[in-house]
Amino acid sequence: MYTNRINKNCVSYCLETVAFWLFCIIIIDCAFSGSGHWFRFGNLSLRMITGLLSVIFALPIFLRNLRNLKNSVGIIAVFCFLLLLVYALFNGIARKNPISLIVLDLRGFFWLGLLIVSFSVINTLERVKIVLACLLFGGLFQVLIINYINLLLIFDKASFSNIFALNEKIELGLINPVGHGIFRIFFRSNLYMGISFFLILYRFITNRNSINDSLLFFVPFIVIAILISFTRSTHFSIGMSLILFSVLVGRERSSKVLNNLGFLLIFTLLVSLIYIITIQSISNKNILGFAMQRTMPPLFKQTPLDFLVIDATVFLPKKDNDEPLKQSEDDHSGYLLATVKSDKFRITTKSELCNLIKLHPIMGNGLGSAIPSRGEGTNEYFILDLIAKMGVLGLLIFIFPSFLMLYRILTNAYSDQLLMITLFAGLSSFFIASYFNPYMNSALGLTYYSVIMAIERYLLAKPKISPM
Repeated sequence: MYTNRINKNCVSYCLETVAFWLFCIIIIDCAFSGSGHWFRFGNLSLRMITGLLSVIFALPIFLRNLRNLKNSVGIIAVFCFLLLLVYALFNGIARKNPISLIVLDLRGFFWLGLLIVSFSVINTLERVKIVLACLLFGGLFQVLIINYINLLLIFDKASFSNIFALNEKIELGLINPVGHGIFRIFFRSNLYMGISFFLILYRFITNRNSINDSLLFFVPFIVIAILISFTRSTHFSIGMSLILFSVLVGRERSSKVLNNLGFLLIFTLLVSLIYIITIQSISNKNILGFAMQRTMPPLFKQTPLDFLVIDATVFLPKKDNDEPLKQSEDDHSGYLLATVKSDKFRITTKSELCNLIKLHPIMGNGLGSAIPSRGEGTNEYFILDLIAKMGVLGLLIFIFPSFLMLYRILTNAYSDQLLMITLFAGLSSFFIASYFNPYMNSALGLTYYSVIMAIERYLLAKPKISPM
């Protein structure tokens, strides 16, 4: 009997360890690789394989510990959401919604299964620190890739065709010329760069040492990587999350924490401006000006360096006759016009989603619900799309754990308040961006949701994490 118990414990430990490291691979993969197609086995990506295996290995541990998890409000909320998801599935089938769209919706929420993994394996201080390191350095790896690509395109014009072709294959995001020799480099994992920045803030304000101070080196690279995404939802969500982070940290009465935060924010602003100005001077391109134009067009119709006209055709892929695809020199206006057209399409999408919501506002129209302008499925306005399919009830259940986190932060319920504020700032960026884009029904958002819910449970019962 004693031997059997030892064997069971050994098997359980092995399953848990394997599931944990598979989960770490998923976190790192989400933190830099966008769609996760950089490494594939046939039609399956590394992320899909590791995700499925991690759930399989963690499931016995999860079931064994389910009795201890039954008092977890987060788990109860997720269980209620899954029940509602089943209802939405049958509701969609009953309404004869397209099966292909129903499958597409279910595939996105498949990643909620990672909660089985996170609640089973994030249970020690060492593992919490490893997960935080995966988030930090996975995001920083993305930062380095983006900065490398940006500098490569500045100094080696001929490299664009190869970079463009590689990105089309592995689907990191978008790498496109926007005119005047400026490129938009947008990775779908870009919100993880914001999480890396928040974790650098956390480490700096809680424990000044040589390692944490050295992480400041990455700050200007993070800022310009976010800037050249030229993505309004990214700029807005990370900016608002930084304000939220500063306000919540400002409630702390530690003068040391507040002084470190103030210094780091000023440092970030000054060093980032110096780096951006340096890049603009070397490349002779108004990167900051275009970012302002695209993000806030009514306020920045013209910028100080708009008189620069740089031929961008040398960056474009070649035709068969080896001539570059033509593009007007005044291509900023063309790209901004495309933005205006995209915004008009978004207005149509939002209007149609609102009309669909009005049909069944409480319980939704079921999975697979579609609108006329998006017959192949809605890939924007996730919040409205979720209400249209699962009703207001579905949205409230889905976001309830995050509101509970905020309430507990405000009531000082966590053993490490600053760490929870840091992680919550990252989560808020996902929810804000998800109003515009479908982050929270994909691996990118749901992986982070599973991480923060498991760490929150740990912080409610365990001692403070820092110093790190």
